[in-house]
Amino acid sequence: MHTQVCVVGGGVSGLVLSARLALDSQAGDPFGLTLVEADSRCGGVAWSELHEGRVIDQGPSSWLSGEPALDRAIELAGQTSAVLGANPAAKARYVWAAGELHPVPMSPPALLRTKLISWPTRLRMLLEPLVSRGDEASEESVADFAARRLGVGVVDRLVAPMVAGIYGADPRELSLKAAFPALAAMERQHGSLLLGAMRSGGKGPRPGLQALRGGAGSLSRGLTDALGSRVRTGVRVRGVEAKAEHWVIHTDEERFTADAVVLAAPAGAQAAILRGLDPDAARALDEIPYAPLAVFTAVWPADAFPRPVQGFGVLVAGDSRAEVPVLGTLFVSSTFPSHAPEGEIILRTMVGGQPDPAAYDLDDQQIAARCHAAHARMLGVPKGAPLAVHLQRHPKAIPQYTSGHLRRVAVARQAMARHPGLFLVGSHLDGPGVRDCARTANAVADQVRRWLETGETDPGLG
Repeated sequence: MHTQVCVVGGGVSGLVLSARLALDSQAGDPFGLTLVEADSRCGGVAWSELHEGRVIDQGPSSWLSGEPALDRAIELAGQTSAVLGANPAAKARYVWAAGELHPVPMSPPALLRTKLISWPTRLRMLLEPLVSRGDEASEESVADFAARRLGVGVVDRLVAPMVAGIYGADPRELSLKAAFPALAAMERQHGSLLLGAMRSGGKGPRPGLQALRGGAGSLSRGLTDALGSRVRTGVRVRGVEAKAEHWVIHTDEERFTADAVVLAAPAGAQAAILRGLDPDAARALDEIPYAPLAVFTAVWPADAFPRPVQGFGVLVAGDSRAEVPVLGTLFVSSTFPSHAPEGEIILRTMVGGQPDPAAYDLDDQQIAARCHAAHARMLGVPKGAPLAVHLQRHPKAIPQYTSGHLRRVAVARQAMARHPGLFLVGSHLDGPGVRDCARTANAVADQVRRWLETGETDPGLG
């Protein structure tokens, strides 16, 4: 078999890129394309189950609006009419710290009133514009950057819960430049985060939170269905080989050829495929760690808890995880009411991650008990028992952008320059979210198209 493009890996990145090349006539003439996925289905962690009228997301559940590549992917998946905006009444976000639920301060007045951080820390934050720029040549952790600019007091109470919610990570382990490049750029351009925020405020519409009526898995299902026979599941690629005029793709059962190859699998799988072709790139990809995560979903009657379950959710402060040993809980049915039948609430709790990887290895009953105890502590002791529970384990849930990440990505991408017609994409390279994956998959699709049409390559991606 010969195909113009072989995409290896059917997660969000691989699906979006494949749809752009094979289905999107707005981008130009479609190419012959084959997508191969080792699993029995596409979608990766972006999957959802429907159970008695409830949407149970197993991985990512929502994203910020305003990314054209994601909007187009949703359209190609036939899901435009299924886009949901977040409930406007569910804007409140909370942090659990020192035995209390604290609203996240979202404005300067709220920051002055909050008890989440101490008065000395609040006063220290006001001095942020006076702090000098850091050394651009150094690679600060997110925690060190926040402590330097805003004070040590913000790390556990504000930064740690935010980082856990996005990356399932500890801010002391993440590279600022890799994980939050916009903050590094803001300091570089404005000399201050507060001044930068004020100067950039109000420019254009603010993105809002959105999801799909059937959950994030509707995007994966829709794109898989639209690609049709181009998708081959249960096919594991063992290696790729460059020939004079084409690529040879080696699988467990066969080998076939392609004009271009896109590796859209996780970092470890990409490394295994590249080991015989480009050991340096494989070694760099092997060095990208992932955080294990257990996602526990509990369905309760709406009146089960003495405290109203309203708002977006609650994250646990870094210095309070001994008391409540979870990363946080999303109030799914408050944010997207149609995800649950009337009279029910859905709580979705994250356990483990990089801050507590050993928790992933607890048995199902231990994880359930930990989550129920966290809910009782944060929301009050519930009446009765949950209507349903669901536990999903992801041994490699979220790539960790630790120190040296940008160097590892650069080394891996050099393989694209050394081997024309080979392309890399994935959540371990340019952002872990659905929105990030769609944006970079779209950009790499443009590179693939340029290569096939003109023979020009551009391994850079910003």
